[in-house]
Amino acid sequence: MRDVSKALSRMVFALAILWAIGATAAEAANSGFVTAQNGELRLNGQRFRFVSTNSYYMIDAGTDNSPAHTDDTMAMAKSLGFTVLRTWGFLDGPNAGAALQPQAGVYNETAFRAMDYVLYKADLAGIRLLITLVDYWPAWGGMPQYVQWCAPGQSVDVFYTDGACKQLYKNYVSHVLNRVNTYNGRAYKSDPTILGWELANEPRSGDRTGSIVRQWVAEMSAYVKSIDPNHLVGLGEEGFDTTSAGYSPVTAYNGQGWLFDGSEGTSFTANTSVPDIDFASAHVYPDGWNLPAAAGATWITDHINIARQLGKPLIVGEFGYQGAPWDIYKPWMDAFEANKGAGAIIWEIICATVCGNYGGTLAAVYPSSSPVPAGMAQFAASAAADKGAAPPAPSLTIGPSTASPGSALTGQAVAISTKVTSSTAMTGVIVDVEVYNSSNVQVGATAFTGQTFAAGVARSFDWTWPGSSTAGTYTVKVGVFSADWSTMYKWENAAASITVTTPPSFTVTSTTVSPSSVNRRQTTRITTNVRAAAAATGIQMDLELYNSGGSKVAQSLCTKSFSAGQTQSCAWTYTVPGSLPPGTYSVKVGVFSANWATLYLWVNQAGTLTVR
Repeated sequence: MRDVSKALSRMVFALAILWAIGATAAEAANSGFVTAQNGELRLNGQRFRFVSTNSYYMIDAGTDNSPAHTDDTMAMAKSLGFTVLRTWGFLDGPNAGAALQPQAGVYNETAFRAMDYVLYKADLAGIRLLITLVDYWPAWGGMPQYVQWCAPGQSVDVFYTDGACKQLYKNYVSHVLNRVNTYNGRAYKSDPTILGWELANEPRSGDRTGSIVRQWVAEMSAYVKSIDPNHLVGLGEEGFDTTSAGYSPVTAYNGQGWLFDGSEGTSFTANTSVPDIDFASAHVYPDGWNLPAAAGATWITDHINIARQLGKPLIVGEFGYQGAPWDIYKPWMDAFEANKGAGAIIWEIICATVCGNYGGTLAAVYPSSSPVPAGMAQFAASAAADKGAAPPAPSLTIGPSTASPGSALTGQAVAISTKVTSSTAMTGVIVDVEVYNSSNVQVGATAFTGQTFAAGVARSFDWTWPGSSTAGTYTVKVGVFSADWSTMYKWENAAASITVTTPPSFTVTSTTVSPSSVNRRQTTRITTNVRAAAAATGIQMDLELYNSGGSKVAQSLCTKSFSAGQTQSCAWTYTVPGSLPPGTYSVKVGVFSANWATLYLWVNQAGTLTVR
């Protein structure tokens, strides 16, 4: 949701004495982590679906010393049967009141205690939280505030690309995920009360290909997973795309082709396909997008189906319409229920007691005469009762996978091999082998299409990755997909690892030929001196002699090891054969790796020998 005005001016921030409760570690009332499997959410072996409301304001109100917003919202959610609430997990910058992050990399402990309290009370109520980590919009700082900190004067797009901006965001994410709740002693990353993390609220960019946002999503989702493998990760996007493939005809969207032409700089399809994204995200605001109200149901249906084809569940993170009319919302919820979406979160139902200052033209109040809360409660009950059946066991296994050499030089090709085994016969399968750099950006891939498997028989797939000119650590990932890529059967996120290093640097400091003019059957001594910039072992120093026609006529080798900065000599006593024609011959010097696979240095004219 875009900027939401607050009717109540902020109070002077003070220590929340009300919350100064002795905190002790406790078992979570919310038992088990929600996971994503085969296109749906699962909890403790059963399908998990939910219908609920956004309550973005709880932490913000808490920093204004008002725990009542949290208390009354939790009571409201319990009354309506809501099991999940979506809320902001950010307050950035000096203009965000008692901010969580008032300055770049500075974290307000008292404000974070408000966040602790929200999690603590949600757990007591048996409610889970979907927490968003930054906003695209500036009302509570968001990406514009980050850019003011890390790249002043630049467009918001640099938030996704600038190294300082990305690190600042990562630092905040790390602080949140690793925080230990002062009320119950649980680390956020270990608390089942958290349903999952959204990387951002409604991210957009000026890149019509969507690749800037997608690369950021890949990097940041992997970063979150590296700290917190327990919780779901989603993006929090609205569902705009760079393609109309898979969507209803644009006529169903009032001819609004901008929804699918990259105008908003995001691709729902590409972002949902990122391996570390567990669930797809979409928002629905037809009256703000020049769409008929009925297009809301089409938008929800299309996105559920596309996400399911990609093997991901869909959470409709926000939906709203001016005046909050139930006759418009109900068909949307009917579409959500008919297509078995994972979650639907209205913007918004607010408590009638103290929450009015966070309302607006899209808000419905509870309790009130509005039919919206009761209608949403009915759909929440239906979703909660839909436990489903246990998902089928995976039918494929991947591995072992190897990369040879595992330690390669820049520019050196690497042979990658993987095995795939299916427990049942399968045809038309795609085996996808990909290589990612340390920022989780794909740098190479190949796909073996139209593959057939016999039950229980392992098959090998071999590919030579051309290598990289950039040193670093690379990860091999392997996926198995249906023939049209719509279903991901299996994904191995770390099949093999490759370390790419810069090759050793060598310099030929001198080469001598003495004497440099000889008769046939006479002897000369050819000596070359080579210096190594770094330590190296088993280096082949190659001396070769070529005639004027470019043909090699003689060769001598030395095997040497170097310490850093050391110079080694290779001397060759060469007796000119009687059969060698008189003329001028060139001495060439090469420096090779121990197995001759890599040429480090070649001097094409190191010296000259004249044969009389």
